[in-house]
Amino acid sequence: MGVDVAHGVGSDYSTITVVSATTRQIMYHYRNNTITPAQFAEVVAETYYEWGEPFTIVESNGPGGTVLYRLEEFGVRNLFYDERGRPWKTVKHNKVAILDYMKECICDRIVCTVDKHLWQEMRGMEITKDAPANHDGHDDLIIATALALWSAKIKPAPSFASVRASLIEDYKKKKRTKQILRQGGHQGMIRTWSNK
Repeated sequence: MGVDVAHGVGSDYSTITVVSATTRQIMYHYRNNTITPAQFAEVVAETYYEWGEPFTIVESNGPGGTVLYRLEEFGVRNLFYDERGRPWKTVKHNKVAILDYMKECICDRIVCTVDKHLWQEMRGMEITKDAPANHDGHDDLIIATALALWSAKIKPAPSFASVRASLIEDYKKKKRTKQILRQGGHQGMIRTWSNK
């Protein structure tokens, strides 16, 4: 889940995006430009619990600190903090990184569908020599989506293949254990282990 926080005074939007950690598909968007950061924290917490406590990056720039503080009060635990315990702060170099990854996901058709508001923001985005900028003035949904995709990249869910392989291996172990016990209990186990 990615969260971009605005002041709630009718200009920028406070936004939430939830993506699937396995498929990277966009599952949910929330967008509101009149909600205060304190009220928005409640919406973020509700969304967090509704979607099964996903790994969440909250942009801490500006009013994001208020949202993070309230989320911790609400018991939200699966939040991004770096190795020094600092929350996510969007700066030039990491903004380029998350936007490049989002572009890669869209161009490689990992992300298959895009919401109309996200599409409008993307159409206005321009990469300049200084930093990405939006001519229309809004990049809030872009940032929330890029953060959500980035959270799925840095903390991916187990792939279907690895889960399937693990289940097959567990099944084989149970079958071997039953076979060993049928062949003579502990003596059979000792014989089998000594053959490995």
